[in-house]
Amino acid sequence: MKLTSKQRVLFLALLTNLSPVFAHSGAGVEGLLAGIQHPFMGIDHLFVMLGVGVWAAMQQGRLRYLCPLAFLSAMAIGAVFAMQGGVLPLAEVWVACSVVVMGFLVGRSITLTTSISLGLLMVLAVAHGYVHAAELSVGVDAQRYALGFLLSTAVLHGIGFLAGQALQTSRPIVSAFGIICVATGINLLVSL
Repeated sequence: MKLTSKQRVLFLALLTNLSPVFAHSGAGVEGLLAGIQHPFMGIDHLFVMLGVGVWAAMQQGRLRYLCPLAFLSAMAIGAVFAMQGGVLPLAEVWVACSVVVMGFLVGRSITLTTSISLGLLMVLAVAHGYVHAAELSVGVDAQRYALGFLLSTAVLHGIGFLAGQALQTSRPIVSAFGIICVATGINLLVSL
């Protein structure tokens, strides 16, 4: 099915005007299953995790695999920081900005040097790890919860990577995903 320009604009407008579904509602979360579920509960996390995979598929050589690994590693660091009582000012703003950044990187097929790529992903990932872990309730098994959200993140990276591989010849779809991410991220920022 081919959409007209008006239909595409309407679709983007509807998508970006949905109420932001943040995964960080403040509700208590527990254990491995809650950790596994968490990255799927907010469009902010979902788009960034898939976007990291898609963007990794666009890279060359070992950077294709280092991007998701760097993100996961830095996400774990952000989670440990939160679990140890650290405070990351404006964490939700960082997460919303990460949706915009990933959308721009994917939508424009941006390639950067290895060190800049990994550094950028790690900065974004720290915020995601922080907000995931900042919601832990007292007495919750933090290690199982963290393992759960790291596993889900890895799965979403993998899905994004496979989609990026499959869509390498379909640039309009990848561009549309990038545009949707940017528009959604801006909407999330405005909603904060």
